[in-house]
Amino acid sequence: MSEYTEVERPFLDQLAAQGWTVIDQGQGVPQDATLSLRQHFRQTLLPGVFDEAVRAINTTADGQPWRDPSRLEWVVVRVYEPL
Repeated sequence: MSEYTEVERPFLDQLAAQGWTVIDQGQGVPQDATLSLRQHFRQTLLPGVFDEAVRAINTTADGQPWRDPSRLEWVVVRVYEPL
Protein backbone atom coordinates (compact mmCIF):
# COMPACT_ATOMS: atom_id res chain seq x y z
CA MET A 1 0.00 0.00 0.00
CA SER A 2 1.35 3.43 -0.95
CA GLU A 3 0.16 7.02 -1.09
CA TYR A 4 0.31 6.80 -4.87
CA THR A 5 -1.93 3.73 -5.18
CA GLU A 6 -4.32 4.68 -2.39
CA VAL A 7 -4.64 8.45 -2.89
CA GLU A 8 -2.95 9.94 -5.94
CA ARG A 9 -3.95 7.39 -8.59
CA PRO A 10 -7.64 7.26 -7.52
CA PHE A 11 -7.74 11.07 -7.53
CA LEU A 12 -6.22 11.19 -11.02
CA ASP A 13 -8.81 8.63 -12.14
CA GLN A 14 -11.60 10.86 -10.78
CA LEU A 15 -10.21 13.88 -12.61
CA ALA A 16 -9.96 11.89 -15.86
CA ALA A 17 -13.57 10.74 -15.43
CA GLN A 18 -14.60 14.40 -15.23
CA GLY A 19 -12.84 15.22 -18.49
CA TRP A 20 -9.53 16.56 -17.16
CA THR A 21 -6.33 15.84 -19.04
CA VAL A 22 -4.25 13.82 -16.60
CA ILE A 23 -0.47 13.67 -16.68
CA ASP A 24 0.49 10.73 -14.49
CA GLN A 25 4.22 10.56 -13.79
CA GLY A 26 3.81 7.47 -11.66
CA GLN A 27 5.25 6.69 -8.27
CA GLY A 28 8.29 8.42 -6.91
CA VAL A 29 9.59 11.91 -7.37
CA PRO A 30 9.10 13.24 -10.93
CA GLN A 31 12.38 14.04 -12.66
CA ASP A 32 11.31 15.61 -15.96
CA ALA A 33 9.27 18.82 -15.74
CA THR A 34 8.59 18.86 -19.48
CA LEU A 35 6.33 15.81 -19.10
CA SER A 36 4.02 18.02 -17.03
CA LEU A 37 4.01 20.78 -19.67
CA ARG A 38 6.40 22.99 -17.65
CA GLN A 39 9.95 24.21 -18.17
CA HIS A 40 10.82 23.55 -14.51
CA PHE A 41 9.02 22.32 -11.38
CA ARG A 42 8.83 25.79 -9.81
CA GLN A 43 6.59 26.91 -12.66
CA THR A 44 3.05 26.90 -11.27
CA LEU A 45 1.25 28.19 -14.35
CA LEU A 46 1.25 26.07 -17.51
CA PRO A 47 1.83 28.78 -20.13
CA GLY A 48 0.47 26.95 -23.17
CA VAL A 49 -2.57 25.58 -21.38
CA PHE A 50 -3.27 28.94 -19.71
CA ASP A 51 -2.96 30.89 -22.97
CA GLU A 52 -5.28 28.47 -24.76
CA ALA A 53 -7.89 28.66 -21.98
CA VAL A 54 -7.80 32.47 -21.80
CA ARG A 55 -8.13 32.71 -25.58
CA ALA A 56 -11.08 30.29 -25.55
CA ILE A 57 -13.09 32.28 -23.01
CA ASN A 58 -12.28 35.71 -24.45
CA THR A 59 -13.87 35.77 -27.88
CA THR A 60 -15.80 38.29 -29.94
CA ALA A 61 -19.47 37.84 -30.82
CA ASP A 62 -18.46 35.87 -33.92
CA GLY A 63 -16.23 33.52 -31.89
CA GLN A 64 -12.86 35.03 -32.79
CA PRO A 65 -10.21 35.42 -30.06
CA TRP A 66 -9.45 39.05 -29.25
CA ARG A 67 -6.53 38.71 -26.84
CA ASP A 68 -3.21 39.23 -28.61
CA PRO A 69 0.13 38.17 -27.03
CA SER A 70 0.59 41.49 -25.19
CA ARG A 71 -2.87 41.21 -23.65
CA LEU A 72 -2.19 37.60 -22.65
CA GLU A 73 1.05 38.72 -20.99
CA TRP A 74 -0.93 41.38 -19.10
CA VAL A 75 -3.23 38.65 -17.76
CA VAL A 76 -0.28 36.44 -16.73
CA VAL A 77 1.33 39.32 -14.83
CA ARG A 78 -1.95 40.00 -12.99
CA VAL A 79 -2.30 36.33 -12.04
CA TYR A 80 1.15 36.33 -10.43
CA GLU A 81 0.98 39.82 -8.93
CA PRO A 82 0.76 39.68 -5.14
CA LEU A 83 -2.32 41.18 -3.54
